[in-house]
Amino acid sequence: MDMYKELTESAKLHEYVYHYTNFNALEEILKNNSLRLSRLDKVNDSLENSRISQLWNTKIFVLCFTYGLDNSKYFFENYGTIQLKFKVKDINIKQIYFDSELNNPMKKISDQGFVSDLNCKTYDDKNWRIFDSTFSDVYYTDSLEKHKDENGDEQNAGLIKLKLGYDNDNHLRNWSQEKETRLRVAVRPIGLEFALDEKNKIFYPKPKFKYIYVELPKIEEIRISLNENDFNVCDRYYIKTLLDAYGLLDKLHM
Repeated sequence: MDMYKELTESAKLHEYVYHYTNFNALEEILKNNSLRLSRLDKVNDSLENSRISQLWNTKIFVLCFTYGLDNSKYFFENYGTIQLKFKVKDINIKQIYFDSELNNPMKKISDQGFVSDLNCKTYDDKNWRIFDSTFSDVYYTDSLEKHKDENGDEQNAGLIKLKLGYDNDNHLRNWSQEKETRLRVAVRPIGLEFALDEKNKIFYPKPKFKYIYVELPKIEEIRISLNENDFNVCDRYYIKTLLDAYGLLDKLHM
């Protein structure tokens, strides 16, 4: 089976996926009823963007989940002290929102709400749409050379990661511990999906926005780190108050 198909099919087989975040981000997620996808050149894997062809790398936005709980301690330490649990069947793209203010990308969502993918206008006055969206597992390898074709191009580069590699802080990370399932969305400006440059090569204008947003799926469960040093009494009180305000207190498992 083709790796792309295998990884997308395996992602559908998980009943639940988990996303790790911190308290400040949780406030924004709930306030704006959205999850944020980051442009691929903004993710923490320092190799990732460089491995995608220039045609694609700045047009893809990603949001990462994990499908396993056996490494939850690893995730709490590296990605945030709060775990959100979702059903896989709820992870789908219906609408997206493009940030219009780079300094405060969350600001306008609650005022404007979500808009259809054919009517997204950014501050640079281009209309953008979803070109493609994928929900798939990530394949881990000890050598990227194994996955290159006869032209030397890496196959399925967006779905393959080294088991070990450096992050953007130059720390060696065991990426394979993540058991990552990823939501990937590619965007294109309407009318310029297949524009040609002066050398008659296909190119896509680079979006200036760093994030896109998708509507928040139903949260099945919320857990916080068991490390007492991560949360003091006040933190726990504010978390409970926040979740109560959004009718989610019954989803909290301390």
